[in-house]
Amino acid sequence: MKNTIKIANAQAFWGDRGEASAELLEKQPDLDFLTLDYLSEVSLSIMAVQREKVPHAGYAKDFLEVVRSLVPFWKSGSKVKVVTNAGGLNPQNCAEACIAILKQAGLHSLKIAIVQGDDVVEIIKSDASNPSFQNMETRQPVTDILEQLTTANAYIGAKPIAEALLMGADIVITGRIADPSMAVAPCVAHFRWSWNDYDKIAQATVAGHLIECGTQVTGGIFTDWLNLADNDAIGFPVVEIDHEADIIVTKPENTGGSVTVDIVKEQLLYEIGDPDAYLSPDATVSLLSLHLEQIGKDRVCVTGAKGKA
Repeated sequence: MKNTIKIANAQAFWGDRGEASAELLEKQPDLDFLTLDYLSEVSLSIMAVQREKVPHAGYAKDFLEVVRSLVPFWKSGSKVKVVTNAGGLNPQNCAEACIAILKQAGLHSLKIAIVQGDDVVEIIKSDASNPSFQNMETRQPVTDILEQLTTANAYIGAKPIAEALLMGADIVITGRIADPSMAVAPCVAHFRWSWNDYDKIAQATVAGHLIECGTQVTGGIFTDWLNLADNDAIGFPVVEIDHEADIIVTKPENTGGSVTVDIVKEQLLYEIGDPDAYLSPDATVSLLSLHLEQIGKDRVCVTGAKGKA
């Protein structure tokens, strides 16, 4: 077992640069896992409209081009595994389309897994008066909006992705997965952590949160991003994680942007409510004890996250 794994993100949103995955792997060929994030509430609504018109649609078809771009790497021996929520509302048909691409390329040995179960619209419609489905802030019942309800998805955690990886999956295609869970799952699967080891799960959740928005953590969200070198070609992020869950945030050499303590801090606080209780299906994470240290050019070490159930 490798003492350290490298997880990169090459997709922050549906419509991000499709060629980024191949570019990243070209510059960082020793990657172990590549995560690709396509989903938001808006994108799921768009996919729902697509699926209404064409039943086998409802997923991010852009992902198929990413798979095609990675074929040369797999054929030349790359062992990189891909975890993505590109399945949207239809992981099954997304996987079938990927299988066709891999077969055509002669990559018959690669395995694809799908994770389903996040689509809960029928559950809600069948039990709309259940108080559990009230708006969390206003307590408005879902019955008030039932006729307009297009999609309803629950955030699934890392467990089913980790199970798929342990079963030998090379590509895991999911629906609505919590964004950081795409990084948590490879860590748990590789290092065989216990799901009750909440401090390690918390660290992996922080790693996933830092890279989930792509180039934001390498300078794209930085207040002074205009002053960064090559800010028109910011590199996508890589996290190195060891068995003890210590994190190093970095990026491939000869790419734009930068990785500094200040830049990492800004992404760390992105979309955070209570910093003592960042909620995920895998753990409740406290960021209050985090320690960030610049240990080299474009290398920031992150330690100290605390987790609980």
